[in-house]
Amino acid sequence: MRKHVVGLHFGSVGPDATAKCVAGDIDRHGEAGDPAANERAAIHWYDRARELGFKPLLYTSNGKGGFHLRILFVELIPLALAYHFGRWLFRDRDELGFPELEIFPKQERLAAPGQDGEFGNWLRLPGRASHGPITGPGCGTELDGRKGTVQLT
Repeated sequence: MRKHVVGLHFGSVGPDATAKCVAGDIDRHGEAGDPAANERAAIHWYDRARELGFKPLLYTSNGKGGFHLRILFVELIPLALAYHFGRWLFRDRDELGFPELEIFPKQERLAAPGQDGEFGNWLRLPGRASHGPITGPGCGTELDGRKGTVQLT
């Protein structure tokens, strides 16, 4: 049997939990939602992160109009700081029509080792899945007329 890593947990265990990134999951499941609106919102938050000096990774999540936006940190930061930064970064999600946007990490502290919730939540890693390769700025393909610089597929 082949085993694959399909996601990474957000946050290390214990009272001094840390995070390596913040992410937004701009979903489009089935026929619900507007792929063009998802793309506009994803690029809006991508540009916001760029304006702050980050080099975010934006890529399609399902080949149907969903996106994942990841903002990676050079060093680990306290989980609570990552949690609040994510909520600040995506603060206009209601106005853009995404009140249910999943923001990672989803909690500012984790449960003690051995307790439910000790690992936090996970978001699938970028890469080829059953729906096809990832695309977007920073992924080697064009999105909104922008050419990416790194090929991840």
